[in-house]
Amino acid sequence: MAEKRWKSGAGKEVEPYKFVSPSSSRDASRSVTPLPQISKSIPPPPFSMPPKLRTIEEVMANYTGSDAASLRKLTTALARESIFGRDELAKKSLTGRKDTEQLDRQKVNYIKTLVQSRVPNKSDVDFEVIWKWCRGSLSKCCQTLRNTEKKKVLTKTIINQLILPLSSIPFIIFHQLSDSSIIIYSSIN
Repeated sequence: MAEKRWKSGAGKEVEPYKFVSPSSSRDASRSVTPLPQISKSIPPPPFSMPPKLRTIEEVMANYTGSDAASLRKLTTALARESIFGRDELAKKSLTGRKDTEQLDRQKVNYIKTLVQSRVPNKSDVDFEVIWKWCRGSLSKCCQTLRNTEKKKVLTKTIINQLILPLSSIPFIIFHQLSDSSIIIYSSIN
């Protein structure tokens, strides 16, 4: 019977796991043979990168895990810090719903390729489950950044239209803190 060969997600042939029966040997040969090294090369992006963001290599070096949680963090970090940037993520969404533009599909697919390079031995079906979670994290990141922008606009509106006009009244004193919170004092006894 011929030994079955496996192919990784990149199409390279991979040796299958070889288990040694515990009864056949009592030495160190009982362990699992290691898989081939994962390729550290990152494919170049098929689009131009924004100039002021971190490089893909820097971001990927900070996220070394290959479990689902690490891959979700890597997905949002790549989008936020390297490929799209915070401003673009705050204005767009993954699906283009709720009066927002859709994120560039080519860039999203490039992020998928980078994330998949971290787990080349996963089957396509297993990786699609992980990618679904990664897409959810990316969508949540866009939503959170949009909500943060809305809060900033609301805070500026409140300060400009409500608080600043009160500063002209002699018995009301206000103090704005660095985190945009405001303390209002009344000098009336």
